[in-house]
Amino acid sequence: MRIVHESGQVLARDVEVADRTSIFGQHPSVMGRRSIPEAYALAVRFDDQQPRTVRTPLVFMSLDVCWVCDGIVEAMTTLRPLVGHGSAVADTVLEFPAGTLDDNGVTTDDRIELRTPV
Repeated sequence: MRIVHESGQVLARDVEVADRTSIFGQHPSVMGRRSIPEAYALAVRFDDQQPRTVRTPLVFMSLDVCWVCDGIVEAMTTLRPLVGHGSAVADTVLEFPAGTLDDNGVTTDDRIELRTPV
């Protein structure tokens, strides 16, 4: 799985997916990790659009977080380790290493897709 910006820029090549659309979904997390690779992202998918909150009480690094509805970036921010907090409406929440979104020119209203590599 990879995450691709509308410009064609690949934002992440190593994507873990947490599927929260059923009680049997996977639940990977960045909690407790000291670092994540540059090309990594965590994608948390839900079955509806609701306010989704991300907190970093046991996260030891800054994260770029992106809230997405139907493939469109609704909100984004960089959360600080241990005390970060953000919330927005989303059906998918994406977590990247800090700097990923700014470095790739991602802004609200951009299109981002999760794709299976060919």
